[in-house]
Amino acid sequence: MRYSSKPISYPKANAAKVLTHLTEQREPLVITQNGGAMSCRT
Repeated sequence: MRYSSKPISYPKANAAKVLTHLTEQREPLVITQNGGAMSCRT
């Protein structure tokens, strides 16, 4: 599974774009406090 990681300021500034992307791609969006790297285990 692929994840997108964005800082909190991104969805606040681009709400329509984020919602369209989530609807079309059907993939999770991880919102991080500082937009830093993340680690994911499946």
